[in-house]
Amino acid sequence: MSDGGALSDVIEKLIEAAEGEKVRFGEIVEALGERGFGPLLLALSAFLVLPTGAIPGIPAVVGLALLLLMGQLILGRRSPWIPKWLANFRIDAETLRKSGRTARPWGRRLGRILSPRMRFLAQEKVIAVVSLLSSAIVIALGFVPLLPMVFGFNLMLLGMALVARDGLAALLGYLVSLGGLILAVMNLGGS
Repeated sequence: MSDGGALSDVIEKLIEAAEGEKVRFGEIVEALGERGFGPLLLALSAFLVLPTGAIPGIPAVVGLALLLLMGQLILGRRSPWIPKWLANFRIDAETLRKSGRTARPWGRRLGRILSPRMRFLAQEKVIAVVSLLSSAIVIALGFVPLLPMVFGFNLMLLGMALVARDGLAALLGYLVSLGGLILAVMNLGGS
């Protein structure tokens, strides 16, 4: 999965994991294997970009989950570990399949844009550190208007960079992170 079609490959793995009526979240994470960090980073950051990111408490919960996830990557885990209660959480398989089919065209489009390039910028540990810092800011300052959305967008770009080994996506993520940091400082300085 090291080419531009990596995102499409991830979507196909999710659809394949959705067998039967219900699927355990742990089965989804297992199906993603070593590539699980990027897709989980993408999925969690979507909660910050979507209107759910404006719901009080959501940025903190998502930020904590991201701290756990990125901390594992920094410590050298090859695949994500999730708590047993979360691994046993069951998801409607048909909903997952429908979501995967809906995401398929987007995955193909992004697959034409994302490619393994400038890999020196897409180092897992660097992305994990920036994501960890972004998550900590979201936890601490999730109440600042638009801040969770800005950092959610930055984290989505970094998730795409992890999936596709795309240094350009990582660079854009780093720049958006810097913009979010400036926004945070401006909001705190104006208080």
